[in-house]
Amino acid sequence: MKSVLANLKMPMRLRLRILRCYIETILLFGSETGTLMTADKKTLMAREMWFLRRMLKIKWTDKVANEEYFKQAGTKRWIVNAIAKRQASLFGHIIRNKVLENLAMTGKTLGRKSRGRQRRQYLDQIKEWI
Repeated sequence: MKSVLANLKMPMRLRLRILRCYIETILLFGSETGTLMTADKKTLMAREMWFLRRMLKIKWTDKVANEEYFKQAGTKRWIVNAIAKRQASLFGHIIRNKVLENLAMTGKTLGRKSRGRQRRQYLDQIKEWI
């Protein structure tokens, strides 16, 4: 796909649509069901910048601000926002239905918490997005 995405003869809007068509589906597969750690978020944002840098044919050694990439491409950050939108959509779907998934999601299950630092929960992530 490098020859297509880095082709400067094609309009940038078309190259961005191709990028989202092929790459977004791979990067966001199953993202609505898991929690997104800070390191994962940074990795996804760095990957997004890598794609834009390749499409604009700007070397990574050049001192260019991230905002400049988005300005030249005529776009904004979309990977993390797409994950937030997908998670909110799934959460709304689960909360509307009063079934086992709702009980598990809201934390109304019997039992004790495990020892040590608690893991980041899905509900905490939804609160952060909202």
